Amino acid sequence: MIEPSLHPLKQQLDVSDQLAALKAEVAHLRLQNHFLRSVVNEMTSGVIVADAQPDYPITFVNRAFCTITGYAPEEVLGRHCLFLQGPGTDQVAVIRVREAIAAARPVHERLLNYRKDGHPFWNQIAISPVRDDQGRVTAFISLQTDVTTQVLVEQALAEREQLLRAVSKMAQIGGWEFDLVTQRMVWSEEMFAIHELPIGDSPALDVALWFYPPEVHHLVHEAFERCLATGAEWDIELPFRTARGQSRWVRSIGQPVWENGQIRKLRGMFQDITRSKENELALRASEQRYRMLANMLPGTVVFMFDTGLRLTLVAGADLKRLGINAARFEGQCLTDLFDEPHRSALLPLCYQALLGQSSRIDYTFRGEIFDTSIIPIERASDQISGGLIVGRNITAERQITADLLRAKEAAERTERAQAAFLSAISHEMRTPLNAVIASTELLLTDTLTPSQRSLIETIRIGGEALLALVNNVLDLSKIEAGRVEIAAEPTDVRAIVDAVLNLFKREADQKGLLIEAVIDPHLPALIVSDPARLRQMLMSLVSNAIKFTDRGGVLITVSVVVGIATDRSQVEIAVRDTGTGISAQQCSRLFQPFNHVDNDQTRQSGAGLGLAISAQLAHLMGGELTVAGQLGQGSTFTVTLPLQPVAYSPPVTAGQSVASGQSAVLRVLVAEDNEINQQVVLRLLQALGHQVTIVANGVEAVQKVQQQSFDVILMDIQMPEMDGEEATRRMRALGNQIQQPRIIALTAYALADVRERCLAAGMDGFLTKPVRLQDLHNALSTTPMPSQPSTVNTWQSDPVIDWTVFGELLTALGDQQPEIVTRTLALIQHEFQRQLDQLRVSIGCGDVEQVQRLAHRLKGSARQIGAVRVAHAAKALEHAATARMQLEPLFDALQYVVTETLRLFAESQSRHENHR
Repeated sequence: MIEPSLHPLKQQLDVSDQLAALKAEVAHLRLQNHFLRSVVNEMTSGVIVADAQPDYPITFVNRAFCTITGYAPEEVLGRHCLFLQGPGTDQVAVIRVREAIAAARPVHERLLNYRKDGHPFWNQIAISPVRDDQGRVTAFISLQTDVTTQVLVEQALAEREQLLRAVSKMAQIGGWEFDLVTQRMVWSEEMFAIHELPIGDSPALDVALWFYPPEVHHLVHEAFERCLATGAEWDIELPFRTARGQSRWVRSIGQPVWENGQIRKLRGMFQDITRSKENELALRASEQRYRMLANMLPGTVVFMFDTGLRLTLVAGADLKRLGINAARFEGQCLTDLFDEPHRSALLPLCYQALLGQSSRIDYTFRGEIFDTSIIPIERASDQISGGLIVGRNITAERQITADLLRAKEAAERTERAQAAFLSAISHEMRTPLNAVIASTELLLTDTLTPSQRSLIETIRIGGEALLALVNNVLDLSKIEAGRVEIAAEPTDVRAIVDAVLNLFKREADQKGLLIEAVIDPHLPALIVSDPARLRQMLMSLVSNAIKFTDRGGVLITVSVVVGIATDRSQVEIAVRDTGTGISAQQCSRLFQPFNHVDNDQTRQSGAGLGLAISAQLAHLMGGELTVAGQLGQGSTFTVTLPLQPVAYSPPVTAGQSVASGQSAVLRVLVAEDNEINQQVVLRLLQALGHQVTIVANGVEAVQKVQQQSFDVILMDIQMPEMDGEEATRRMRALGNQIQQPRIIALTAYALADVRERCLAAGMDGFLTKPVRLQDLHNALSTTPMPSQPSTVNTWQSDPVIDWTVFGELLTALGDQQPEIVTRTLALIQHEFQRQLDQLRVSIGCGDVEQVQRLAHRLKGSARQIGAVRVAHAAKALEHAATARMQLEPLFDALQYVVTETLRLFAESQSRHENHR
């Protein structure tokens, strides 16, 4: 029994023992906790401990978590794990995690989280609740593993698997494997698709065999038995019928799988080759057709090849003659058969055919020419199964073509010789006629006795008749040779009719005939036509009408006919007379050359060319000439032409004012080497009241214009020392050093190419010998008076500007609005100047090819805007560059016509602005 005095001490010792034991236990727990923390920190997976409070704050993270996420512990503690989520995180999976935590049950998920630096990573998480002794949840512990590499591998494998399925489906290739031990068959998805079976259990081997027709079962058995016996692989093509009864062709490939020296499995590939097999069968059928066709066609050979350039067909009736053995060639590759130069000529084209491109060449083989086509053979819209070489022997045809070409060249040489002959005849006949007709006109202006006047009038009429015959023969020759050029210019039909009436009024009065004209008031002031040809036709018809009419008169009517069947209107010009008339039989041959209306009542002089020429001209102008009449009741000749009003009026120039009645004394230089023609032109000009200076050649003409000023030069084309074209080019090259005169060609040449050369050289007009007083007056009337600035009459037969073309251009750009006109003219001036600068540089550098290209381009652009003279001059420069001629004079002439063209454009703009 313990004494009462010792009881408190004992209690104190018991407390000390308990305290020591407690301290020991705490130390043990601390040691254990430190050990656990060390273990957790050494784990490769991240560990997170979160409190079970509502916000689930993080109370602990291990070192691996910091390594994975990039966050330090102090940046994480106290936060919710939501900060690891981002735009790619699967929110459905997040909801599942939240639901599991709320229900205090374990959860496993794979989430896309984001590191501190923003880079994503795949996080495999496992979250479990932590409970105390009473089962209450006190915390949640999450184990997190970075599985990014694993996910990427899985994705790559899935993509490859998907790609393999897609490729197998596209190629219609299935895979299979048969286990010889378990007798189990395994099919890929595409195997089921090819057999048209639902995906499920693979059929047994004996069941699969019945998809083949019975007649090929032995082939399948033989392939299997041979493989099992010897290990030999097989590759066979077989007919096949699907579960739905569709007939197909398949390719079966099989091979053994060895294990420990024994065949344990059979594995293979199964492909639907229906399309290629059908193509193959169709190719064989077409080969037979091609063979039959090639053997039937003389001079034709056919070579068919597959995609490997292997010949599958060689056929043709000429193969033996060409030394080609069809049996030896078939089956061989084109690359092995072709030697140079055949390899380089044909093989690239064969490859192009396999790419879907056709080719056609002339191919020479053993001295014979073949028209050869290399074309692809398409068995389906998206598949080419080979190519075809078809050669047709055209050696004889080429020989015929060469003979025809030589004949054509000979005909062209004959035509050129004929043209040269006509030009020479024209020159030689017009030159003396010029003296005869001009002299009679001058004599008739003097005071004569009746007898003298009658004789001179007879000479004049004879000269006119001879000139008409020369003109008609030349016109007919040019028409037959296709050398007639039809102009398209603003044409005043009223003025032409009035001029013809005035011309024939005296002759009609002498016969006591009435001659009148009636013109439709709806006729436009100007139409697009060829005024010279229209005047020629009307003069011929009126002349004939007066010739065959003794009583009554001649009536000219001009009518506008509105199109009914078509939208195009026409103008009809009818010449009606009250003469002897014409029978229906005569009408049928009236427009043939050298035909007359020949009977006792109508026998008249003439060559019978006028009507034939008029009919041809009407046709060339887009119309026709018709005749109607009866014997004894007169006749009516009607010219019908297209009606196209002029869209843009040319500017009124001083030349038009002169023509309307004003007169002025002009300083005229005549360059003419023929003394008779010198005197004739001198007298004609003096009769018109002008001042005349005469020189005998181009050299003297160039010298004279540098010594004194002239308003007009009448320039003969053919002169000694220097011809008229060269003299004109040199005058234009002088530029502002002289007063630039108006230069009118004066020549006996009447051909269109001579006229074009003259305009290209820089001339402004064209007079054909013999020169009549009225023609000379009209030509000079278009020249401005000396006191006025130089202008060019745009109504002449070869205008500086074709206002119809320019008007159509403005209409297309903006209906001729003033601002459109201004911008267009500014652009024309800029472009002309730019191209002139380029030509100047190229000529200075001697770059003839560049000059040729630039001149050709300028010619085209000038024609596009209606700059006729610029186009002529650019064409002459282009030809000179091609012929390696001297370029500087032609360039100077081009500069002159560009300046003149731009001046007229500026005048037209000023006129429109004043009109506004």
